Amino acid sequence: MTAPKGESSTTRSHSAPKKDAVVAEPEETAEAEAASGSESLSGREAMIEVLRLAGEPLTTKVIVERVLAHPRVTGLKGLTPGATLAAKLATENKKPNGIFVRTAPGTYGLRPKEEG
Repeated sequence: MTAPKGESSTTRSHSAPKKDAVVAEPEETAEAEAASGSESLSGREAMIEVLRLAGEPLTTKVIVERVLAHPRVTGLKGLTPGATLAAKLATENKKPNGIFVRTAPGTYGLRPKEEG
């Protein structure tokens, strides 16, 4: 077998599901969440809630700590969830209508709602 261009055959990984692994079906997961009575929050939604409850801009480190400690946050299972959240803050800040605004280096708050 020939590896695709730019990829050696030794670096290519082939991972098959483990025979003993149990994978939850999407319906089962949704049913469990509905039964628990709490909706999960994405990282973005949790950052909005953390900043809204704080009522003032917070450092990226504090935002990340509070989001990761939030009991309803899901989907941040990677190796660097803090980097993921920090990147989301920075990219949203660059959008003209983004919800996060940088108030100082490494510090973000919620963009004030425009009246009118």
